[in-house]
Amino acid sequence: MADTEIYSSQQEFSKRVRAIVRAETVQFPDDVINSFDFKGMAELNVKKNVPFWEDILNGDDTTRIDILKTCLVLETAIMVIPSLRRSDRKVEQTTNSKVEYFDNSSLDELLNQLYERLRLLYSELCGDTSTDISAPIGIALTNPHKRYFGGGFA
Repeated sequence: MADTEIYSSQQEFSKRVRAIVRAETVQFPDDVINSFDFKGMAELNVKKNVPFWEDILNGDDTTRIDILKTCLVLETAIMVIPSLRRSDRKVEQTTNSKVEYFDNSSLDELLNQLYERLRLLYSELCGDTSTDISAPIGIALTNPHKRYFGGGFA
C-alpha cells in the first residue's frame, strides 16, 4: 500500500494549488503540478511528517482525510512558489541614481503563511500540542549562578 496516493483527483488538486499560489493554468498546467518534482516531492514530505497517513486514508474520519489532503496541497504550493517568482520590477529614483529591483515580498509573505498553516495542520493530525500557537513560550535561564536575588550589594 506504499504506492497509495493521498490525493487521487489530479485536476481538482491542481486547481487548489493554483488558487493558493494565484497562478494561471498557462503558467502551471495540471501535468506540471502533478509531476514528481512538485506533487511527488510534497507527498513524500507529508508521508514523512505523518507516519500513520495510511491509517487516516483508510479510516472513516473525513475531517482527518481532508486535513491530510490539505497538507499535500499546501506542501505542493510551497514547492511551486520558488518557480513563480514574479518579476515585479520596482524602480527607485534619487537625484543621483536610479535603482531597479525585483519585489517578491508578497510571495515571501505567502510562503510564511503557508508554512504556518501547514505546521498547524500537522500538529492537528499528529496530536502534537507543543506546536500550538497558543502554547506558552518557554524561557531558559542562562548563567543561573550569576542571578541577582535583591539582597543588596556587599
